[in-house]
Amino acid sequence: MLNKFYYDNTSDKTDKQSFHNMAKPKQKKVILMLPKNIGAIQISNDLTLIERKIMNIILWNAFNIEKENITADKSFSQDNKKFYSIAISHIESVLGYENSKHRAELKNHFLKLVETSLRYNILHTQKTDNGKWDTATSLLSQVTFDERDNEVYYAFSDAIKDIVIKPTLYGWINLETQKQISSKYTLALLEYLEGSIAITKRTETKTEYIAIDDYTQLIAGSKCTYDTFKYINQELIKSPLKELNDKTALTAKASFQKQGRKVVGVSFDIKKNKDGLLQQTLELDFNSSQNEQEDILNDIQVKTPKETETSQNIHQNANNNARKINELMISCNISEKKRKEFLSTFSHSHIEENIKYFSKQKEWKDKQIKDIPTGLIIKAIEENYSNCGAEKDEMELRTKYIFELRIMLNPFFDKTDSRFLRNILQDYQIYKERRDVEQINRAMANLTEAFERLNFLKTELMRFGYSDENEILNAVGIKTDDDFKRILFYSKEELDLIMVEVRG
Repeated sequence: MLNKFYYDNTSDKTDKQSFHNMAKPKQKKVILMLPKNIGAIQISNDLTLIERKIMNIILWNAFNIEKENITADKSFSQDNKKFYSIAISHIESVLGYENSKHRAELKNHFLKLVETSLRYNILHTQKTDNGKWDTATSLLSQVTFDERDNEVYYAFSDAIKDIVIKPTLYGWINLETQKQISSKYTLALLEYLEGSIAITKRTETKTEYIAIDDYTQLIAGSKCTYDTFKYINQELIKSPLKELNDKTALTAKASFQKQGRKVVGVSFDIKKNKDGLLQQTLELDFNSSQNEQEDILNDIQVKTPKETETSQNIHQNANNNARKINELMISCNISEKKRKEFLSTFSHSHIEENIKYFSKQKEWKDKQIKDIPTGLIIKAIEENYSNCGAEKDEMELRTKYIFELRIMLNPFFDKTDSRFLRNILQDYQIYKERRDVEQINRAMANLTEAFERLNFLKTELMRFGYSDENEILNAVGIKTDDDFKRILFYSKEELDLIMVEVRG
């Protein structure tokens, strides 16, 4: 519920609802704020304006999912990658696009985020996360664009996947403000200045001098063609500053460092208007429970400088629940090492419910917690005796299985992928025509494995509540037999015959 930081009016709508309603008239305005890692702000700006805006939107989405511990329908693991999903229409709304006129462009922009290698932390400001920021890699390792279900599924690159959405040093980026920006240079400069404000924790500050070559990479990327200060000053400093001063809550002016007559560095004096004042000192806690987070976020309605002075007290309240759970484990004689392990592994509710599990059991009902063997309590927490979150786990598996089926049956991304059933079927038919026995046997083995997996997925999904095979196919995006034939080159009836043929 990240957007509750900055509601113009108090509201009890969930973040998902608010995001969905952004494009609708007569809704209370929601300001979407991204706490963006400084390492991801200070990149070689080799992205277009739209690609950088999309980068911020999907970082916001993933951050919000992690912060809220939403795994049931918005994130899941596949092939050792963690995927996040966001509705295409939500991206269009935050970009300010109308309807679906730009779908083809969006696909290309997402592919660029997979293909474009970026240098992170180029000013070496981000010294946290064990040096992981000092790397060059693309933002995304994989993306799947599913227009049928109005969803984009994406996974971050391995080198930065653990740090890119859990910021330790960050600046606040307003996604509504970025909608108004029309230059990639302005957006890059805005992010850099917002990061500088967040680092100093002041609304008026002066940045350090940046070498002109570093500044050029930061604002325009490694392929910048401006090689004289005259053009750098006009295109990368003056023009972005004018747009930034006209359209954002920041005002800034540049000053220059010289060696003789040569300009070698640039610095910025920045001031943030009161209307744009944000909570710059909030510490983000990814280990708090969802209820605890909601309590904190409901309290943080930052509107005046006076209110921001209580941020330390708010953060203190955020840790109360963790202390309570820790004290509960102490009363069970659980060692400090185990307590730390449990707090970093399980949610607070998981730990509490599994400790209280014994109070509901006949043999322990009349005993105090301290009388229950510590080893038994530890085992209950580790093995989830209380079945805490089982419904959520089932929803996560259901989402994962539907996604896997979609990969197998609907080649909407990479038509050469060996996981697609259509490709396996084509191999089988080719080898049959060649009468190559060895290859036929290998293709049959691959088909048998695929068919067994399909049956497993169908059985599990029906166990999770789908009524029949047609309902499952409908969830995957296959609504008619024509869809089936268009995707696999076979009708469902023909596929059943091949299944019998392969299995003998």
